[in-house]
Amino acid sequence: MDIDGYLVSLEKIIINIDQCYGHRDDDHQETINEHIQLCTKYLKEIFKLKKLDSILKSFNADTLPLGSDV
Repeated sequence: MDIDGYLVSLEKIIINIDQCYGHRDDDHQETINEHIQLCTKYLKEIFKLKKLDSILKSFNADTLPLGSDV
């Protein structure tokens, strides 16, 4: 199961996203897009390692209307 279908694109909800930062230090500025890409990478690794896709599939089967697929 690919979790991308569960993620929301920030470009769709934030105007001037290039002016938003995940972190700002004296020597480095991490844009929100860079930050989200890194968080998404780690989330995917956790999903794979912990086999959370089966839990998400089970949850969807129990909560979504019959025939729905996310």
